[in-house]
Amino acid sequence: IIGSNNPMAYELSKYLMSLSHNVFSISSTNKDSKNTYVLDMSKKLSEKMILDKISPLKKKVFGCIIVFSTKGADYKNSIELLSINLQIYENLINVIKKIKTHKIINVSSIYVNNLVKKINLKNNEYYYALSKYICENILIKEFEDKVILNLRLPQVISPKYKNKGVLNSLLMDLKKTNKIFIYNEKRVVNFIDMNLFIKSIIKLLDSKKSSIKIVKGKAISLKNYAISLKKRYGDMNTEIIYK
Repeated sequence: IIGSNNPMAYELSKYLMSLSHNVFSISSTNKDSKNTYVLDMSKKLSEKMILDKISPLKKKVFGCIIVFSTKGADYKNSIELLSINLQIYENLINVIKKIKTHKIINVSSIYVNNLVKKINLKNNEYYYALSKYICENILIKEFEDKVILNLRLPQVISPKYKNKGVLNSLLMDLKKTNKIFIYNEKRVVNFIDMNLFIKSIIKLLDSKKSSIKIVKGKAISLKNYAISLKKRYGDMNTEIIYK
């Protein structure tokens, strides 16, 4: 798993280990097990630096590499988001070329669909979608001899998922302040829960042909999602504030 400090990657790793899979991880910050290798791929890395960090992985053959490495849509500067992600992908290619596998699952985004269909996206969402689209195509071009599975997901929600995304951020607001702030109550967001995400990955482990898999998820307005959060996690003092 590359990008294992992502909460989705963490939950997936736990699940795979519960099925007795041997899971090895590359993380930018966390070394939480003997099978985790720390490598910040947002930095300019030489091939020697990469090899020094992950040399034990060269001796193994992996059934699959699962890629999470990308700065998210909530990153502050749009152009910098794209620039950093391009650096990540350059390092990603060099890492994968040093690991023996026949299959790569790339965790992409439903935003790519909107980009391809020329549906209007907010500034950071646009650059995030563009980054993900570039990653999909880089993997296909660079690894023509492998099975490449690009999994386009809507937002993944979980009480444990602390990374920002519009739905997760509403839950974080509630937990921190007992208030939910809504800036566009009519906005509709597609989402899935963590369990469906993990099931989607498990299905792809048996795939034998390269493809794009799209998980549409459920659609909900921010107003209705806030109401559901208040019922599930709030109390009589929880406020929903519309701005």
